[in-house]
Amino acid sequence: MPTSLFSNIPYRVADIHSAKIGREEINWVEREMPGLMAIRQKYENKYPLKGMRISGSSHITTHTAVFIETLKLLGAEVRWSASNIYSTQDQAAAAIAANNTPIFAWRGESLSDYWWSIFQTLHFSNHQGPTHIIDDKGDLSIMIHQGLMGENNYKVLDQESNVFSINELNLFLKRVLAEDQNCWKNLTKDLKVITEDTKTGINRMLQLLNENRLLYPIININSSIIKSKIDNFYSCKGTIAESIKKATRTMLIGKDVVICGFGDIGRGCAEALRNSGARVSITETDPIRAMGAAMEGYQVVKLNDVCETADIFITATGRKHILKFEHMQRMKDQAIICNMGHYELEIEYDVLNTHPEIKKIPISPQLKRYFFPDGNSILLIAEGKLVNLACDTTQMAFLKSCSYSTQTLIQIELNKIQPEIGIHKVPKDIDTEVSILHLPKIGAKLTFTNKNKLNQ
Repeated sequence: MPTSLFSNIPYRVADIHSAKIGREEINWVEREMPGLMAIRQKYENKYPLKGMRISGSSHITTHTAVFIETLKLLGAEVRWSASNIYSTQDQAAAAIAANNTPIFAWRGESLSDYWWSIFQTLHFSNHQGPTHIIDDKGDLSIMIHQGLMGENNYKVLDQESNVFSINELNLFLKRVLAEDQNCWKNLTKDLKVITEDTKTGINRMLQLLNENRLLYPIININSSIIKSKIDNFYSCKGTIAESIKKATRTMLIGKDVVICGFGDIGRGCAEALRNSGARVSITETDPIRAMGAAMEGYQVVKLNDVCETADIFITATGRKHILKFEHMQRMKDQAIICNMGHYELEIEYDVLNTHPEIKKIPISPQLKRYFFPDGNSILLIAEGKLVNLACDTTQMAFLKSCSYSTQTLIQIELNKIQPEIGIHKVPKDIDTEVSILHLPKIGAKLTFTNKNKLNQ
């Protein structure tokens, strides 16, 4: 980890010399992102984001690079870091850095590197902090809230958490507090709004809201129909099967797969895996979603009833400890576990990783085998982090264009207004505009009708 907390280095990436390769990929992928290209054209030389200082934390891919560079072309000043230590495409990060954008991201960061990198995104020129945050999973937002609480009462940072990453964050914040007792007050004095991309992040913000600790307005990007029904569903449907096969070299035909959660992500995974020859079962707490799964022909089961028989377990709920250590103890030998719900804590990984009687054997950078005292073992992909981005790079640019166009249009609106503290939905007219921007690319034509009522 870099020794200086308050570093003035312009970027930190794995290899800046890979920028040329990254730029070639970015130039190519732009053609598959019609929404962002149309927004660039519409606002050329108008700079609707002028005056915004945006700190961002998200998956670092070529698609994200197109998004970041769109924000810059529209007038924003940006600084960026990764929201997942395994999903960063190093050549994309290098290309972003070579284009004079401060970015702090490389594949395989340690946890201390991860928090340091997020911290670097908050430091703009002239000792200024951000005016706006774009977050994915909520870690950047949690760092800000926890940092401010620590300045008001340092004992908050001494509280032990059952989440290892939060304990690491508190250690990092203690270092910051030791060097600057007013760091967070100064960094956040101009902060207006946070946009959060994931259900996981929104759940964390809801917890702060319910505890009267939420300090800023939150825009729930996942409330967008485009994000949830198009990006979430089709991105997962298009990547989950290949990701599991790539990580484990396992054939899916004939495998019994349990998917925890039948939201848009779980539904996309279920359809893809069934099409790959697997027998898919669903666990659900919501009766309406359970009914939907059953009506689509899936078995709806209780997790406790299938722990000992299923071959593959996938979490897709956005909630903590859905798959507990006690479930893993009962699984068959070499059962496979992975997560598609953005939040690695859906799997009780910390207990598994630190249990004194569990032996951990790395199989590959993305796959670890855990042996229990009885001789059985389980395989965990990417330490429970988002499996399709950690193990695969085939997310479709068109779908990311839909989500990132939504984000961009939201930022344009946020540069005009100041919402109240709370959690806000994406307006429907933005979903409509994003849809219109993308329909021509897929050869779709709208039918326009006379809106006048028919004469009776």
